[in-house]
Amino acid sequence: MRRRSRLITERVVIRPVFGFSEGTFSIVIAKSATAERTTIVCVFLVTAGSAQI
Repeated sequence: MRRRSRLITERVVIRPVFGFSEGTFSIVIAKSATAERTTIVCVFLVTAGSAQI
């Protein structure tokens, strides 16, 4: 059985995305509690139909 490593969130940045009324881009930087490892997760969330010209 594989053990899950715990991550400690170090920093989160969430920004609106221009051109989308309900769009956000976020970056999460987390460090592993058990190893010398940093994880960076980038996420782009948008609601269908929210694009504006």
